[in-house]
Amino acid sequence: MFPQRMKKHRNSTWKGALVVILLALVLSLQVSVASGENLESVRASTTTFKSVALQDGWILESGENTNAGGTMKSDLTTLRLGDDAQRRQYISILSFNTASLPDNATVTKVTLKIQRESVVGGVNPIITFQGFMADVRKGTFGLPALQLADWKATASVTLGSFVVSPIQGGWYVMNLDGSQNFINKKTTGSGLTQIRVRFQINDNNNSIANVFSFYSGNAAFIKRPQLIVEYTAP
Repeated sequence: MFPQRMKKHRNSTWKGALVVILLALVLSLQVSVASGENLESVRASTTTFKSVALQDGWILESGENTNAGGTMKSDLTTLRLGDDAQRRQYISILSFNTASLPDNATVTKVTLKIQRESVVGGVNPIITFQGFMADVRKGTFGLPALQLADWKATASVTLGSFVVSPIQGGWYVMNLDGSQNFINKKTTGSGLTQIRVRFQINDNNNSIANVFSFYSGNAAFIKRPQLIVEYTAP
């Protein structure tokens, strides 16, 4: 009888250990599933916005070093940067309706793309004028539509300079790292994020027009300036 009692004891011990292992596996699976659900609830997305034709345009300085807008155009298929023969600077305003972004989105990356149309003046303006600058405004610089006061209106953040070479198709790509908190996700400010694009230096003092032209929101859809916003949201 004694050997039989020992065998029964060993069976009980083995069954108890098996139960403990199974319980541990079940708990592990539950933790894994719960963690997976939490990870899947935060999704990464990318949205590309095109510049709004009625609200973008270029502004020409009223005179060399006045730092004030003198003339402007908002109905052309191109925008301008650089200077004219009177050494007055060109800047351009881009307008993107970003209100469709989720209110609870966390913006992780912002990229601006513009496509070159032509260059006048026989120099590489990106080098001559020491790169692109981007003044980002959460909302509008003034009114949604272009106005001369946009020339020196306050920006939310200034980024640059960007000394970049074109990629295929004549596109210039600028990583606007630092602008993530200034992308408008609300309907306030007309739901807009506006960007004032300019060169770092005002003019090169050679009394020759040096103009970099790129496509505007009035151009064919595939040529319009792009604001690419990457974000996460529940």
